Amino acid sequence: MAEIKNANWSDVSVGLTAIGTSASTIANLMDATTIQSTLQSLRNNITNGYVTSYSLNAFYGLNNVVAPHSLQSSFGYDDFNRLRKTQDNESNLTNLYRYSYASIAPLAAPLISIANTSQATTSLTASGCTGALSWNNGATTSTITVPTANSTDYYVNCAVGNSTSAYSNSIRIPTLPSTWLGTDVGNPSVAGQTLYAPTNLSISGKGYDLNASNGNSQDQFHYVYKNYTGDVTISVKVSSLTASDGKRVGIMLRNSTLPYSAYYSLCQDGNTSVIAQRRMNDAYPREYVNFTSSLPVNATWLKLVKVGSTVSTYYSTDGSTWQTLNLNAASGLATNFLIGFAVYDNSGSNNQATLSNISISNTTF
Repeated sequence: MAEIKNANWSDVSVGLTAIGTSASTIANLMDATTIQSTLQSLRNNITNGYVTSYSLNAFYGLNNVVAPHSLQSSFGYDDFNRLRKTQDNESNLTNLYRYSYASIAPLAAPLISIANTSQATTSLTASGCTGALSWNNGATTSTITVPTANSTDYYVNCAVGNSTSAYSNSIRIPTLPSTWLGTDVGNPSVAGQTLYAPTNLSISGKGYDLNASNGNSQDQFHYVYKNYTGDVTISVKVSSLTASDGKRVGIMLRNSTLPYSAYYSLCQDGNTSVIAQRRMNDAYPREYVNFTSSLPVNATWLKLVKVGSTVSTYYSTDGSTWQTLNLNAASGLATNFLIGFAVYDNSGSNNQATLSNISISNTTF
């Protein structure tokens, strides 16, 4: 490429004729040495003209520049095709370039919080993202509404351009005290629900019973539970329960959440009964151990005590004076077992109940 100043086309044509070539011929030259030699001849044959010639590399830019006084400057590039240096006609270094890039801060993770909650669902909202959200459950909206049946952790990240943030904080739904979980056991046809507010645990569940009732071959109920080892005393007040036969809620010790697990339970029925029952070992039939009736619905207290290999069950109408319902050998419970609260309906309907005054070995729930 050449730049010609202080000359018109007539001057250029005279110069081209003098060196025996034409503009189109020069334009078709491919060899850099030949091009520079031809342009140098043209430079010497244009009277009063100033010819500057440029040699280019199509991938990164100028190789060299020859000024009107025939002195050449050259350009060098680094391995990334960035301009590294310039040199004069005697190869003296005239400029040296170094590159320093400011570090790019990682994309900040979003923050999620609970927008609102009910017993059936909880809404989570993500903030702090100007790009695309991606929740671990596949959602992409800023607010998601999720069920409270089975304890699930939710988190989200943010993508802007080619950058993706780390995941946000994680929130477990339903919201329960630390280490407590909620789940449906035995795959009931309607998912359970859980809502915990300080001092109250509201739970609902649909399930036929605790083993082989009405033709079912497995337990079906909703369970709020935690892992436990050793002796334990659990007491609770049944504050709300529909006064209808078969609707049950209460305390349960259990080996696992498998539907045929060994268990011990103490429940109140909406028909005013308090019932103690068990499955001595995994996959055994369940047994009614004992029951008592004519206790007030919505005002009965339950207590289950495990000491060593013995399980004791009690009931009360004031939380102070306790009546013994039964004592059982806890032979079916493993060293590590589950403690918690079960809700179901012996007739297969949905059952809604609220528990209060919950105490785990003299510690508030």
